[in-house]
Amino acid sequence: MGKNLKVEDVYGEYPRPLMVRDVWISLNGLWDYSTDHSSGKILVPFCIESALSGVGQTLEPNEKLIYSREFTLKSKDKKGRMLLHAGAIDQEAVIYVNDKEVARQIGGFTA
Repeated sequence: MGKNLKVEDVYGEYPRPLMVRDVWISLNGLWDYSTDHSSGKILVPFCIESALSGVGQTLEPNEKLIYSREFTLKSKDKKGRMLLHAGAIDQEAVIYVNDKEVARQIGGFTA
């Protein structure tokens, strides 16, 4: 699988073919990441422990992992809305858009 992986288009197809939206973008691809002990690029949607992520690092129980990426929305849906779907978040997450907190989740697999 790793040999054929395209960093520019990791799982670029719409994830739910029966629920296709008119306007959408995939944020899969390279992101910046930092932990208490390292920083660099990580390939999303793969977890930091996976070799496919390009990192292959195990986190300590209380260690934080921070992802960041800049992107530009070219358009919104017909009602002028935007939906940000963050999948596979385990434990705790705080999501910021334009430096403003927009979502918070605590507890793996509860949202």
